[in-house]
Amino acid sequence: MTINLELESFYREASEGLLPSRDPKIERMKCQIANCELAIEPVNPTKLAKMNDEGEEWGNAAFATLRANGFIDHHSGHFTWTRLDNESRVREFEILAAIEAVVLLRSQRLDMEPLVPSLEKQIELIRSQTGRAHALETCVQAQMLLLMLVASMNATELFREYASLAKSSWVYAWSASLGANAIEAMCSRAADIVKAVTNHDGLAAARAVTALRGVHLDTQCEGKSGVPLA
Repeated sequence: MTINLELESFYREASEGLLPSRDPKIERMKCQIANCELAIEPVNPTKLAKMNDEGEEWGNAAFATLRANGFIDHHSGHFTWTRLDNESRVREFEILAAIEAVVLLRSQRLDMEPLVPSLEKQIELIRSQTGRAHALETCVQAQMLLLMLVASMNATELFREYASLAKSSWVYAWSASLGANAIEAMCSRAADIVKAVTNHDGLAAARAVTALRGVHLDTQCEGKSGVPLA
């Protein structure tokens, strides 16, 4: 994928932001927030440190990480855990799907052939994660695929706007919403996107990405178990 240097920097930052934290305490909090296990209340670095029996330096670093990845929001003059409930998730995914659909419609006018090998490799990564225990990994790889497609437009401002919305927090919320049979559906719909892009069928690709974003709606009553805690 050939993109300009400025966009490449934003793409790398957005991709790295989707990866799980190496700190198990931060990762556990991300899962708790995604599962809506923490009350929506004011939060600050000192409170984070106290909750995890850590010091000031850890609290500051954890706060910065959680905020950068969308797990901490700012409301009415103070910071709180981001609300990742079903209503918020549906609203956010509608916005993301609209941007993704426009990108995929535009893709049929572009030469996407150089990107196809990378897209197919990403599909293999998505397919390699099977079973409910791998829901988070599947969602991360699916979001990586979508980042790749948006970046392929080589439009820096579009990508910056998209990346500011497609935060790690919503990937974790996506995972938390999935039912037991959702992973297979996600794999199938992600593959449909790549097939349509390869065939220069922008309309089919746009429909496929809308269906991919709708997997959580199709499976929300199938016995969700949330994001497995680290």
